[in-house]
Amino acid sequence: RASAGTSGGVSQDSGGGGDGRSGAGAQAARSRQISPRWRRRGGLAPARMVAIPPSATLAGSEDLLWESVSNLFAQAPEGCSETAKSARKLREYFRKGAKTLKFDAKSWQELVIDYADSVFFAIFQGLSDREWLFEADLVPVMDAGIKETFPRSLLVDVRAKEFEDVVVAAHDGAFEEHRFTPILWDAVQEVLGEDVGAKTRRKVCDAVTQGRAFAVKSSAAGRSPAGECEARDFVYRWVDKTIELLSVSTQGRPSDALPELSAVEFFHALIELGAWPIAMVTEDFPRKQWDFVEYCVHQAYMDHMQSNNDPRSRKRGKWRRGNTAATDRMEVEDARSWKRQ
Repeated sequence: RASAGTSGGVSQDSGGGGDGRSGAGAQAARSRQISPRWRRRGGLAPARMVAIPPSATLAGSEDLLWESVSNLFAQAPEGCSETAKSARKLREYFRKGAKTLKFDAKSWQELVIDYADSVFFAIFQGLSDREWLFEADLVPVMDAGIKETFPRSLLVDVRAKEFEDVVVAAHDGAFEEHRFTPILWDAVQEVLGEDVGAKTRRKVCDAVTQGRAFAVKSSAAGRSPAGECEARDFVYRWVDKTIELLSVSTQGRPSDALPELSAVEFFHALIELGAWPIAMVTEDFPRKQWDFVEYCVHQAYMDHMQSNNDPRSRKRGKWRRGNTAATDRMEVEDARSWKRQ
């Protein structure tokens, strides 16, 4: 990992890295794979950060952001061609990200999270077709952007280590969330096509997005390189939460919006297009056409689809396949046996 830094005191952390598909969406898929050249395999770590000592002044701080962007492209891999226009656009996205923030209404930690969300929303709206975006380390650029645009009084007493942790967490979360949007759109186009109405598409997209966010936050695998058990846990949570949410929006009939076979194809397409969380990427995962995905989809539909033949009791707000404790225990044991295989 080559990290771009800015001037001033620094705190360093070291570390050191998807899979394309052919046919429709191939170019988009290739551009969203995580390269080991700029971004280390196994997630992101703090890059060189600019310390803000309590006695420091912000005179000349307007140079921090420009310097960090310049350093970013100066350390780009060989063959990565970028124009000065793109560098200026990136700088403006990080500069304008603070314009809508209400500095007197939230804590500095919440403001950093809002800033990251605003910046990466703009970046993926304007630069999502740039291959370098999915390889570059933007942590130091975000670090400089915050120090250039936030009021000095808000950060002057913040400890450097705490600041680094908050910035990196906000960067990782916002980048992961907003990079998923174009991947999701490609999968919708590839699997659902134009035959599905706009309302149904929205239901499916909302459920998949929220389900993935839930799995990343609730699963340890969403924050570290994935072994077999961690990868199964993440996929199971993602699929199950997605179909649960889809069942809620369709009154217990998720197959009306997304048939089970289409759901299997959809999740395979998402994984192959690059929806696997960056922090989970290893040599073994993600896997193409992983049969465990099919199992998870089938189990989720069994758990969350309302039966036409017999009334079923609700348990914790969702439809269950059976109304007996024995049936529930069998389902749990079935899922666990898959994880052990």
